[in-house]
Amino acid sequence: GNCASPVGAGPPSAFACVAAMPARAGDYGIVIDAGSSGTRLRIFRWWQQGRRLYLREVSAGEQAEALRVRPGLSAFATTPEVAAAQVSGLVRVAASIVPAAAQAATPVYLYATAGLRLLPASRAQALL
Repeated sequence: GNCASPVGAGPPSAFACVAAMPARAGDYGIVIDAGSSGTRLRIFRWWQQGRRLYLREVSAGEQAEALRVRPGLSAFATTPEVAAAQVSGLVRVAASIVPAAAQAATPVYLYATAGLRLLPASRAQALL
């Protein structure tokens, strides 16, 4: 699925990204929102009951603090390896929440907002 927004339309919402994912009952989807002040992890699950498809954001319970890291990725414009470590930490948190049996089929979307769009293209690309 593609959760990109048209140029100038602003970033897509996490729910728009999930809506673009292929829907199979019992699936999970991960959105990593790389904002200007921090990077947030959002995990969604959907399932079917009868003819209805339900979607909810998975609660992290005690791990709620681990779902957001600061600063934003743009702060690592000259050290992309540090940005990679930050995102890898969020992926490890996601792996502790999404059941192991579902991980291989779970799509992960990374989208960046204003912080990365303000960087020179070469620096933003290095971070992504």
